[in-house]
Amino acid sequence: MAGRCGVPAQATAAAITVTVDNGATPGPGFVTVWPEGANIPTASVLNYSDRQVRANGVIVGIGIGGAVDLFSLNGAPVIVDVTGWFVPAATATSGRFTPIAPARAIDTRNQPQARPLSLRPDVVHDANHLKLANVWCQTPNVR
Repeated sequence: MAGRCGVPAQATAAAITVTVDNGATPGPGFVTVWPEGANIPTASVLNYSDRQVRANGVIVGIGIGGAVDLFSLNGAPVIVDVTGWFVPAATATSGRFTPIAPARAIDTRNQPQARPLSLRPDVVHDANHLKLANVWCQTPNVR
């Protein structure tokens, strides 16, 4: 994620919005987000019920290679928008947080294969785990 989506390479954390679209996937679930290279946490950042669409704002540390990992329990489609980033205190001049216009990092809703999926072949994933590293970002249309 660092070096992409408006997040500079020196960023230590990112502010993201994680949305799950469980409308077509039966059963409840949860989403967990953590820095690449760290152990998967036991806490979730978003819980959802059967056939529910939910979103939550999250601040996540940026890990190895500028990447962030994401896990969705039942494979429901996941959307991640980057909304800001943090720099180390030593490099901050007027504050550590820099907000940005939302940049879409990933959206697995329209992928024809099993979910979640990456939008790029070099993003590692399996049935429930997604690594956000070398993703393309776009500014979502605001209406």
